[in-house]
Amino acid sequence: MPQGMSEYFSGNWTFVFWLTDDYPVPDGVEINSIYNTIHAALYQMGFDKVQPIRKYCDNDKQYDVPPAKQMVREMLALAGSMCDDPVTLVVIAKQSTNPDMNRVLHCLNSRNNPVLVVEPPDDDTARDSVFRSVDSFVECTHVVGGGKTTRPQSCCYDIDSDSDSDADPDPDPDPEEDAYRWTKRMIISWNAKILMSSSDCGSC
Repeated sequence: MPQGMSEYFSGNWTFVFWLTDDYPVPDGVEINSIYNTIHAALYQMGFDKVQPIRKYCDNDKQYDVPPAKQMVREMLALAGSMCDDPVTLVVIAKQSTNPDMNRVLHCLNSRNNPVLVVEPPDDDTARDSVFRSVDSFVECTHVVGGGKTTRPQSCCYDIDSDSDSDADPDPDPDPEEDAYRWTKRMIISWNAKILMSSSDCGSC
């Protein structure tokens, strides 16, 4: 196995956040085709259950904050809403020009939410190829903080094979467990407010 590469498999829901101001959608490429490329690349890296791509750009005037900050808000809200169920976050954005975002991604990663960062080359032709080629996308993707993952050869995950998926919820939940999950949600929400507040201060 190549140096810096580790076997990994995750059955978490995987969400893709794309800041198109940093990396525009290539001309002539349909978003469904890009989604298929990303889905195949993430599967190769050990991540399943990929959700539709969420794009953010400066032309979108529905938000009252810059697109990078709105993207961070939604990542924090998503992670906070899942309680004990971690999510995988795939972020297509320049970390060098978004230091606040980078700090939040490290925070989320430390809270058991795997974070992958995709940083295509600056060259237009090479950058566009990342969204057309599975191998190129994998090459430009790394775990936040460094390192890369690959799917174990012996791992086969079937989302429909979960025998408990149709089971009724526990009619008698443990009060202590409920309290723990509620507390965790409040901690993440509290941290989100602190992180966003410090980001606001830093931009003044």
